[in-house]
Amino acid sequence: MAYVKEFNVHDLRRAIDYVLNPAKTEEQCYTAVLKCKDTHTAHDEMMETKRRFGKLDKVQGHHYIQSFKPGEVTPELAHQIGVELAKRCFADKYEVVIGTHLDKNHYHNHFVLNSVSFVDGRKYQSNVKTLNNIRKISDEICKEHGLSVIQPKGRGKHYAEWKAEHDNKPTIRAQIKADIDEIIAQSYDFDTFLELLRLKGYAIKRGENVKHFAIRPPYSTKFIRLRSLGEGYSDEEIARRIEETIFQIPSRNVRTFYYKGNARNIKPTKRYTGLQALYLRFLYEMGTVRKRQCRPKVTAYMRQELLKFEKFVAERDFIFEHGIKTGEQLEEMLVSTIGQIDEISAKRAELYRERRLIGGAPLEEVKAGIGEYTESLRVLRKQKAMCERIFTNIPALQERLQKIREMEVISDGRRTNGRYGYEDRI
Repeated sequence: MAYVKEFNVHDLRRAIDYVLNPAKTEEQCYTAVLKCKDTHTAHDEMMETKRRFGKLDKVQGHHYIQSFKPGEVTPELAHQIGVELAKRCFADKYEVVIGTHLDKNHYHNHFVLNSVSFVDGRKYQSNVKTLNNIRKISDEICKEHGLSVIQPKGRGKHYAEWKAEHDNKPTIRAQIKADIDEIIAQSYDFDTFLELLRLKGYAIKRGENVKHFAIRPPYSTKFIRLRSLGEGYSDEEIARRIEETIFQIPSRNVRTFYYKGNARNIKPTKRYTGLQALYLRFLYEMGTVRKRQCRPKVTAYMRQELLKFEKFVAERDFIFEHGIKTGEQLEEMLVSTIGQIDEISAKRAELYRERRLIGGAPLEEVKAGIGEYTESLRVLRKQKAMCERIFTNIPALQERLQKIREMEVISDGRRTNGRYGYEDRI
């Protein structure tokens, strides 16, 4: 089944524009309105209802999101379920705008409903009871279509914690998570992680007779379960994160870069230049900082960079996979990708028009064609985004590399010599 969550809306036009975003709804192919003339007039009609009953202040609307399990629904089915949910829950008293977003692996419906009823002018009461009722109806509709259940991840925040984060005030949980993130970047395995926690003043509750792994920071009197910190902070997830951050160069003769347990062997006699050299050198420097366990004088800066480590590795793998060495080659690939996107988008738009005009057996073939084009566009758009990101990162990466080396000099009193020609022209 789908999972439903809710937010209050204070800027109605902005919320509606987001829900109807053409880039997310296949050029508004998967949008709808209830109790409004069309998507173009929905905002004005909702505001007219508010003016009619003199309720233009406070909460302007309510935004619901209905998310489906990846690969379980087609765009058409997701949109159909969304429209049906809106009809059952709101359409008898409230104006609603619906948009089915297809830009993520999991398709999801967005609903924005007017906070004021067009029938009696009463404001919609959004609370736990109404949200649970909407979830119940959503489950019923999904059961009718044989869909599975998506359970919410993690736990909700206590109001005091949410309020502190909202006001940019430090919280104990936020500090614990920051400490854990820092220690993960310095750890080689889970035992190292526990030892560094103890050195930082943490008490650890763990063992056969302990049901839940818990820690107590030196600035608190209570133990806090790791799982309660949210996604990525259970003991199993922390162990996995430590494994994923391993990056080392074990031999000077055979240069092997490790990441997520997979190795990329690089011939010792080959000299890399341009973009490939830049990424290899930058990741090598980051690996060196990891190996030295982030000396205190560079920890704050490098912690920010290490959090982006997976992104940099993905970019490195991309340019090696496509044999990109220069900015010109990267630009050629970007232009080619944009051309393919335009060509396939035009072909898919033609199939959309054909689908509206025909029915019967050929309709399934058209749908299949649309699905193939959509999958191709998803891959190409990711490729385009990667090219654009690397373009943006070229000067920034050089600056970061220089910053790392300068801070290493401050920390160690020495400078290491480069081996990959990262200063070559790009």
